[in-house]
Amino acid sequence: MATITVTTTADSGSGSLREAISKAQSGDTIKFSSNLANQKITLTGGQLTVKQSITLDGSGVSNLTINGNSSTRILAVEKFLNVNIKNLNFTNGRITGAGGAGEGGAIQVRDYSTLTVENSKFTNNSASRGGQFVLAMAAD
Repeated sequence: MATITVTTTADSGSGSLREAISKAQSGDTIKFSSNLANQKITLTGGQLTVKQSITLDGSGVSNLTINGNSSTRILAVEKFLNVNIKNLNFTNGRITGAGGAGEGGAIQVRDYSTLTVENSKFTNNSASRGGQFVLAMAAD
């Protein structure tokens, strides 16, 4: 279990949240550098997809916001994961479409995953179905 630190508000590249999520292994914690306080990470490359059980922890970094730029869902959590989110703000997530494609403007949680959110804010997120976030379960 490692700690990965996000050091930039850039949407991609070294030190970005997108890179941290893609490199994270199950059990890792992603933290944020204190120089990101009162900053926005604006997504320009589509949603962030979580494929491992991780923690996103904004503790100690006041008012850090992940911004969907009114053009994308912010976070998609894949199947069978445990994801924890602490002390982060999610704004301007937006997704449209039919069925699962249009669920959860800020966060979509897939089959049998668990999402725990602490001390975080969700504002101005929209979706065709599910608004701020949605837990999507497959039919048997």
